[in-house]
Amino acid sequence: MAAGGKQLSKDEVLATLSGTSASGQLATGGETQIDWNANGSVSGYITNATGRRGSIYGTWKVDDEGKICRDLTIKFYESSQVKDCFPVFRLGDQIYFPANYTSLNPSVAIVKRTIKRQ
Repeated sequence: MAAGGKQLSKDEVLATLSGTSASGQLATGGETQIDWNANGSVSGYITNATGRRGSIYGTWKVDDEGKICRDLTIKFYESSQVKDCFPVFRLGDQIYFPANYTSLNPSVAIVKRTIKRQ
């Protein structure tokens, strides 16, 4: 993260996200809210740029590099699967996720997430 943010370690990601709800804007417009449950399950919603709302559910874990690895189903008209891993960053007291992160292209936009304890 070029602005001086710090990538979180495995322990920091777990302490920051486990048992919380993370919400924020999507890079493509719309918004999302996801509950990162302590039991490794994920649930929430996504609203696309046109206002259509879909559901999100699946599982999550944190790998040894501190990346969130998730296996999600996203339902709009039809279901789609998302299986990926991505780093989490902190700048001051703000948390950021990369938008459309891949290990081949780590220089992507980042999106701020508001974290609330459940």
